[in-house]
Amino acid sequence: DFVPILERSPFAALVDRVHITVPREAAGGLLGPLHVEPALRISAARADRIGAIGLVNGQALIAPHVAYYRDIYVLINNATRLHDGGFAQLVNFNEPGFILPVWYQVFTALPGFISRTPSVVLIKTPIIVADLLLAWVASRLAAERFDPNDPRRTRATVAVAAAVLFGPAVLGVGAAWGQIEAVPMLFAALGSLLLVGGTTSLRRDAGALAAFAFAFAIKPHATFFAPVVLYVLVRRYVLQHSDKRARCIGAAKIVGLAAFGAVLWAVSGLPFGVSTSEQVNFYREASGSTSTSANAFNFWGIFGFWRGDAGPASKYPEL
Repeated sequence: DFVPILERSPFAALVDRVHITVPREAAGGLLGPLHVEPALRISAARADRIGAIGLVNGQALIAPHVAYYRDIYVLINNATRLHDGGFAQLVNFNEPGFILPVWYQVFTALPGFISRTPSVVLIKTPIIVADLLLAWVASRLAAERFDPNDPRRTRATVAVAAAVLFGPAVLGVGAAWGQIEAVPMLFAALGSLLLVGGTTSLRRDAGALAAFAFAFAIKPHATFFAPVVLYVLVRRYVLQHSDKRARCIGAAKIVGLAAFGAVLWAVSGLPFGVSTSEQVNFYREASGSTSTSANAFNFWGIFGFWRGDAGPASKYPEL
């Protein structure tokens, strides 16, 4: 059964029609008293009013029915360990097979505060919330491109939010697969908003570096923002000055901001009993992975996942 959600709403600038598959049993529970027919049609006249609800339902309708259960089992196990022994049992670098950053373990285990064996939907709930917040931050970034009185501003923010929430990568990785990539990307996007939005100040830039450091502490993938951050800071503190002394002071500010972010990342494991040296050593060892194609939807994964790289033998014997 397909549901035409949007026809003449602002989203029509992006798509002619959006269809979402609605399982009959799920639609009754999530959409409340609506009468479910083989084809459920939501009035286009109300599409603008219920746009946000429709987006949430679009995420929620996927989560209960699709999952990669090998990874879901790992997340449920994390939640169980947190429930039984707290963070001390959850975060243990000496445990064989511990290959995930501290804050990654923490975020994936959060449902353990509610249930010892959380359901698939409960496991994915923090992820879906992060998806929604990521869409909001992305829409704020889009709004920065327009004057507050520009009529295109609203259309741009709606379009960007829809692109994030309906993006195949966002839906596939989060609501379907159950991975938490949206969480570090949320903090990276928040750092970008602090960096380029609003009135420029050293305090805002420090907040941006803190957000990037936290994103990196959750998952190292956030490093792909590093060239953008460096470019913005160099333009702001060095290139816009013609005086040599001013450029030197600007360069010193960049170094100070980078050091601030690095220190925050290094001490981010302390609340969970992970020392700075353990944090640094863990990331150093993780950078030696010899399987660049591990579940990688990029150039290295074109010919297959988990293929051993050329060079030293992989730490994964099956490769």
